[in-house]
Amino acid sequence: MIKIIDPVLIRFFSLEVRWYGFLIVSALIISLFILNLLLRSEKEFDFEFFLDFIIIAFPLGVLGARLYYVIFNLDYYLNYPEKIIAINEGGLAIHGGIIVGVLILYLLTKKRNKNFFLALDYLAPLTALAQSIGRWGNFINQEAYGKIVAESYYNFFPEFIKKQMYIKGAYREATFLYESIVDFFLFLILFFYLRSDYKKKW
Repeated sequence: MIKIIDPVLIRFFSLEVRWYGFLIVSALIISLFILNLLLRSEKEFDFEFFLDFIIIAFPLGVLGARLYYVIFNLDYYLNYPEKIIAINEGGLAIHGGIIVGVLILYLLTKKRNKNFFLALDYLAPLTALAQSIGRWGNFINQEAYGKIVAESYYNFFPEFIKKQMYIKGAYREATFLYESIVDFFLFLILFFYLRSDYKKKW
């Protein structure tokens, strides 16, 4: 039997800390440090504005991500309505989180008379980075994978990825890795763009 990575990072009596949650929180903390760096030369926005945004958007974004997932798997949740709140079992869709986050950002910038599109400029690279990190949570949970592939597909992959991608009796394409890499390069492009002299002001 192929041994896979346990999705639970730490167990303490009945308390479980899962890799997915740990990676999400880690992505948030790393993003805050990077945001603070990007804002050093910014005059319209300060770190406090985005901290207020994150305090509001993070929990509501999780709810939005859960609601989006439930809506697109409605048949299952109509049969098992008690599972709707079982967020510990997984089931978050980033699309819902982004929709809620953008809406909250718009309302907050409007309330404080700030430039909405400039705020998006600063959050875009951080969103790409968080998604890049978060995909590794999907990897550990054995979700967000591709079609069935031959074992030879993994000849040039690290062994731990190969083992984790053996799902339901077959090797699956590591689509999580493709997106993680693309998102990371997108983060780098946007990060250096914001740090450059060519930054576009809205």
